Amino acid sequence: MRMKLEIPYEKDVENWESIPDMVDCLGGMNMELEGTKIMQSHDECDEAGPSGESSSNEVPHLKRNQTYIKEELVIITLIALLILLKVVRDWFVTLRSLTLSVTKAVASSVSERHSVCYLAISKINVALQSWSQDKQL
Repeated sequence: MRMKLEIPYEKDVENWESIPDMVDCLGGMNMELEGTKIMQSHDECDEAGPSGESSSNEVPHLKRNQTYIKEELVIITLIALLILLKVVRDWFVTLRSLTLSVTKAVASSVSERHSVCYLAISKINVALQSWSQDKQL
């Protein structure tokens, strides 16, 4: 379990003198605080300004903002890719069904043409046979 402790500085609080002490509110509770690498964790976790102290009148630390922006861009990119895959998949399904219907139509028209051609050729053969028989007589 992580707990974040923020320490207000006197220069950040306008009415510093009127704030009651927190020691009275805690009563007799035992508290332990580990303070190793305070400056490093303060600079990395908090929005530390150029001086290393978190102050309301300083420029916020850009490392945290860049991390958030990068995570948001990754999420937006993944959503865009999922939408693109859905559109492309639907397009391929439509193209495939269209190709199948065109193939069936072409196949049926070819078979119809084939039967018409076959009938025409057979009629021509019959006519040629009758013409050749008439010539021989």
